[in-house]
Amino acid sequence: MNDLQNKIAVVTGAGDGLGKQISLDLAQNGATVILVSRTEEKLKKLKEEIENAGGKADYYPCDVSQIEAVNDMAKKVLDKYQKVDILVNNAGVYFAGSFFDLNSEQAKKTIEVNTLGTIYCTRALVPSMKERNEGQILNVISVAGFEASGEYTLYTSSKFALVGFTEALRQELINTKVKISAIYPEGIRTNLFAGSGGQDVSKEAPNTLLDPKDVSEVAMFILKQAADINLSRIDIRKKIF
Repeated sequence: MNDLQNKIAVVTGAGDGLGKQISLDLAQNGATVILVSRTEEKLKKLKEEIENAGGKADYYPCDVSQIEAVNDMAKKVLDKYQKVDILVNNAGVYFAGSFFDLNSEQAKKTIEVNTLGTIYCTRALVPSMKERNEGQILNVISVAGFEASGEYTLYTSSKFALVGFTEALRQELINTKVKISAIYPEGIRTNLFAGSGGQDVSKEAPNTLLDPKDVSEVAMFILKQAADINLSRIDIRKKIF
């Protein structure tokens, strides 16, 4: 396995939950982590936490649903660091409720963040990987990307689209050394559910949710593989005894 020393890693949705845990673990494994999310205060605190532990981090507040903001972030990162070795597309939103109960703004936001955010960040940063002919993309999707549920119609739709994007892009990159992988976790114990406007599943059934540390451990396993090994897809599920 490769170590992550001297790698430049961009993590979206880094302010909370899984994105925060992945950022901490990347830094612990020697990468310089570029923290990206909307809330500057959270990014600043995480940068300090990483640096206090001896790691390296930088941050760029950015709403990944806004293409101009993404392009600006990417330009600043590439101008400063000259490269990006790892892109973790993790930013996501979730609104609780049936398809017919959610409004058009919630529908729009779900697709803009969950689907277009990943597409925008990939378009902005991966061409530099192609030029160097090396790099890794890790898309955090969900089992909702291939297991449809009538309880999460909008969320499921945004994740199904990401599955198609990931698989098609893998084919487009097949003759390069740029790797693309995806993890498909079940529900994770994060603030995603608490901020959904509906039931806080993380409190209602905590034992059915994955720990962010366990999911991040899988992400590290993928990112540490040798350059000629591409773990394209890993489903992550909670085993209930």
